[in-house]
Amino acid sequence: MPKFMKQRLILILLLAVTIGILAGCGGGQANKDQNNQNKGSFDLGMKSDDIVATYKGGSVTAGEFEQYLSFLGVMNPQDTTLKDPTTWPDILDAYVGQKILAARATEKGIKPNQTEIDQYLSQQKGAITQNLKGEDYNQYLARQGLNEGKMKEFLTQFNLIDQYLLTSKSDEELKKIYDQDKDSYTIASVRHILITTEKRKDDEAKKLAQDLADRIRKGEDFAALANQYSEDPGNTNQDGTKNGGLYENTPVANWVEPFKKAALELPLNQVSDPVKTDYGYHVMRVEKREVQPFDQVKQEIAGQQAYLAYMNFMSQELPKLIEKKNLPAKTESQKK
Repeated sequence: MPKFMKQRLILILLLAVTIGILAGCGGGQANKDQNNQNKGSFDLGMKSDDIVATYKGGSVTAGEFEQYLSFLGVMNPQDTTLKDPTTWPDILDAYVGQKILAARATEKGIKPNQTEIDQYLSQQKGAITQNLKGEDYNQYLARQGLNEGKMKEFLTQFNLIDQYLLTSKSDEELKKIYDQDKDSYTIASVRHILITTEKRKDDEAKKLAQDLADRIRKGEDFAALANQYSEDPGNTNQDGTKNGGLYENTPVANWVEPFKKAALELPLNQVSDPVKTDYGYHVMRVEKREVQPFDQVKQEIAGQQAYLAYMNFMSQELPKLIEKKNLPAKTESQKK
């Protein structure tokens, strides 16, 4: 799970999670009829009103699931796993979970945020249109067995889930999480020099790092020495200029543990002795460090907890709610 998640909409995250469930599945290609306009991009080989899944509270038809697969294909055109029938049982599970969570949101009185939905749909439409090479957007959707109304319907479900999961913890619970792990919400500006052990022995790298630390303590310019000696690729900007070894206002949680520990504990503006990581030896100086206020990171923490609530629901609760699946045998025959 990402340490920091500032994106308001978990919509994108949930789409990624839905597809991410398939990471361990095979990559074979399903046969399809490109000219089957009614079935769109996916054909289960069943009647549209055949039931492919029943769960406590509802069911999913073959036609509905085919449209959902097409929707995912439109939203994730680079994802080839969707065309592998052995991935469909996992996607069906995720879709059932989506329907259940969206229904719970509605029962709780949550209303879809149409502004967010319309903005996201507009962004996706723009991205899709750029790749259509002159084809009309609505014709493209029709070829997938979709229309804009159906796209909005699926996006509305994600939006409801987003809002529902963001309420999984109260403000008091979020504040408790914040208080128990303030290190995760600390940002720091750290100037450093990395001496790698890739092309030199460990003791040689450590000695060079120590020599540089001593030179800085005697008054030499840290930034100038970083630009001359640091072997950190991050010290080079996109335009080829150097940045004096400075990581500015960076969450310390982004760094590997020894570097993070030093960034949290080193007195401000004090030059460190060499700090060893898997990358080599670092000479560090913390120039600024502060814990972000709770109100500033509250939404971020809520997003993290929403992600955990979603994953817990998918792994622990959903399997008990699905009563039966009735996908074609070919979708299960290769599944391990």
